Amino acid sequence: MKPIEVLYAVYLAFFFSIFFRSNESATSEYVSTLFGLMCIFLLIMQKGVKALQAEWQYRLFIFFSVIFCIFFLMQVYGNNSYTVALYLKVMLFIWFFSTFEVERQDFILFINRTYLLYLVAATLLWSGLVPNTLYEYVDAEEFRVNFGFLQYGILYGLEGSPATIDSYSSLVLLINLFMYRGSNRKFYLAASLFGVLASFRLTPLVAVFAVFSLYPLYKSRRYLSSLILVSISLLFVAILVAVEVSGSMSMFGGDIDLRMLAYSLTHARSMIWEQQLEHVMQNFTWIDYIFGHFSVAEFSVPTLQLDGTDAGGFESNPHNNYLLLFYRSPLLFILFYFIFIICQHRNFSKENFSILFFIFLAGFMNSSLISLGNPIFLMVITYILVGRNSPNKISTEYVVEADVK
Repeated sequence: MKPIEVLYAVYLAFFFSIFFRSNESATSEYVSTLFGLMCIFLLIMQKGVKALQAEWQYRLFIFFSVIFCIFFLMQVYGNNSYTVALYLKVMLFIWFFSTFEVERQDFILFINRTYLLYLVAATLLWSGLVPNTLYEYVDAEEFRVNFGFLQYGILYGLEGSPATIDSYSSLVLLINLFMYRGSNRKFYLAASLFGVLASFRLTPLVAVFAVFSLYPLYKSRRYLSSLILVSISLLFVAILVAVEVSGSMSMFGGDIDLRMLAYSLTHARSMIWEQQLEHVMQNFTWIDYIFGHFSVAEFSVPTLQLDGTDAGGFESNPHNNYLLLFYRSPLLFILFYFIFIICQHRNFSKENFSILFFIFLAGFMNSSLISLGNPIFLMVITYILVGRNSPNKISTEYVVEADVK
């Protein structure tokens, strides 16, 4: 088994788990994550632990020891199995890409081929050529586009939500624009562009526009790229503060209501954030700020309008990856945020940053990117941040030679 084959196995585990998933349970996602762990473990056994450098034997031991301790503590404290599995997945990819060498061309082809598999399956369900037995709600009005002369149902992906396939397609589009120069580049560009347009969502388009519009600023400036990420993070924190503040701010010769501004900038998501953050501040203990305490029931809040009227529904999803990660474990989220910023700064290149910048922006309006679901986003992040400039990577050739000796 080669390292690139492990990535295919991990992705296929996710792909087939979709057809067995339940809206009430993340069991299939746990199983696919466990399968990925087993694949990497089998790779180690096949190549031989003795073939690995002593330094990596030590890191491997520390890796599993830390995971075991975190898992034990979080399970003793409460039911945080999703958080444990998620950060296990993150650390698994970090260790994998910093240990085994995967050629960039092979990695991009892996992304393109698996995306094509996903897109074909999603299109077959969307078109009705394959009966849709997974999601009945996709026939609702909110999943339809009406231009008068043109009416069609939006491409909702295999997970039953366009919020996943739109960002997935945009990611593949940017990877082929900035990183891939193969003979089939135009084909993959066309396929991913189709996915972006058919899903008909504004969020990824805004993120892609930001990537291109700010490209002249960051294309050769390491420090400015990090400053952009930190500045956007601070802007988001300012929006969260505005959500909790009742008042106005003088701007452009007039007074602007801060809650109204936050409501407009977040497309009404601020009303969800306001209620969920109040729950955190009122109910989280100091232990919760370390281990987290997220549950769908506790974070399910009414979908209120700005004037306080109830829209008639409940929502536990903040539609923001960073808030959801914060709810699950504030300490781990803050820790990995700073690791992300530092590694991005150290391994900066204009091609890599364009991809990371898109994922970073899309995460503000999408909570499914860093999750137990589609592993591509985590794979891309860890491959770029960890695998590109790691001086101690162990190539397949090195391990084979060590086995022969």
